[in-house]
Amino acid sequence: MGWFGVKRGGSSLPPLGRRELHVLEVLWDAGELAAQDVHQRLTAAGIGLSTVQSTLERLHRKGLVGRSKVSRAYFYQAVHSRSEMISMLLGDIAAELAGGDTRCMVSGFARYLSLAKQQTGSRDE
Repeated sequence: MGWFGVKRGGSSLPPLGRRELHVLEVLWDAGELAAQDVHQRLTAAGIGLSTVQSTLERLHRKGLVGRSKVSRAYFYQAVHSRSEMISMLLGDIAAELAGGDTRCMVSGFARYLSLAKQQTGSRDE
């Protein structure tokens, strides 16, 4: 399933769950880690080691996490940077909601930024 419960077809990015995103955030912040290291960084979330390991395996099968074996442990790293993933998501949204019309996408994003700026009361420096 994709945006707004619509089945995604031809998406460049597989659907991600909240836990998968949390694990990716850890890898983006820390780089290459063993499952135990990811687990230690997620202890506040109350996630067990076996859950972290299965999440890493799922991300690996989706092609979003690479791994290398050192001795008896796998070390995982994100295949795409955070900004690359955002770019892929924006491409998917443009394709699904704007029929691939990037002008519509850019216009919508500019409007979002303008509204966000107004809501936070921030100003350019």
